[in-house]
Amino acid sequence: MVENVAKVLSVHGSFYIKEVDGSLTELTKGSLIPQDAVVVGADGNRATDSIIFSLGDGSDLVLLGNNTQSFDSSLVNIPFSQDETITSIQSIEELFSETQNDLFDEITEDIDEENIQTAAGEEVSPVADSENRFTQIDNEQEAIDVTLRETTTPPNDDNTKLNNHDEIFIDPNQELARLNLANELQGLQEVQSHAILASQQAREATIEADLASQTAQENPTPQNIQLSEIANVNALEAANNATQASQELQNMLDSVTEAGINASENVDLTDAINTLNSTIESAQSAQTSALTAEESSDANIAELLSLANAAADSANEAIVTAQDAADTLAANENPTAQDIEVARDSLASANTASCRCK
Repeated sequence: MVENVAKVLSVHGSFYIKEVDGSLTELTKGSLIPQDAVVVGADGNRATDSIIFSLGDGSDLVLLGNNTQSFDSSLVNIPFSQDETITSIQSIEELFSETQNDLFDEITEDIDEENIQTAAGEEVSPVADSENRFTQIDNEQEAIDVTLRETTTPPNDDNTKLNNHDEIFIDPNQELARLNLANELQGLQEVQSHAILASQQAREATIEADLASQTAQENPTPQNIQLSEIANVNALEAANNATQASQELQNMLDSVTEAGINASENVDLTDAINTLNSTIESAQSAQTSALTAEESSDANIAELLSLANAAADSANEAIVTAQDAADTLAANENPTAQDIEVARDSLASANTASCRCK
């Protein structure tokens, strides 16, 4: 496969690729130049006729008149011959100056010849013809100037960027918005850490409240009921802390979202949102366990109170019975052994009932 090494940017005059067999292929704008091709200018080209190539490294190559250029590896490693190609604006200007001088000398010679011919009797206007020649020089100079402007001065990307104020303009409001977003994100991290801790404490309090409530239900002793009450208070406090932490986190998420919009930045808040949902869930669980433990504790206390009241009633009845038996025994002048036994039993029952109430 043939590798192309250049492309024709513009053509003024006639230029050809000369094949090995001597055949010629005329070049036009957009023609591709293969590796090792030889380009020649037509013999009828003027000195100012030119063809401009764009090389693979981004540089341009100009061939003038009827000169020849080989597109081999020497284009990369060996500088172009000054008499065949032009690689800088300065060299083009120098060549144009030389060409203009040559054309002037040529016109002068033609005028001299025409004066000689006129002297011989021919009617020729040397003034008019010289004006045409100078007009030709001006036109050729203008063509070269256009070529220089269009092809030999590549655009400078740095200058283009400097002239494009929109590309390098820094909006101070935008920078301030980004700074504010950074501060909001830092605050979000702190609030999120606090929410994670509050959520963990709420989960632990929930477990302790559930366990204490279950123990009090299975063995409703005053001590177990008291421990259940303590766990209930701790769970309620943890639930309140987690609820407050979730509210602070929600407010911070709203602030970060607004800051992201102002800074035109897309902020991923998935992790913080997951923390918010987890904290809310932990707060609700702790609150539910606390309420359940409180209800269980209240029931246990009511049951103990009922038992205590029943014991007190029994003790009071026993005391009354013992008092009646003692009175009966004292009033009996000749008590029997049975009367004495009844009085003793009544007194023992009263003592037992009294001990249960303590």
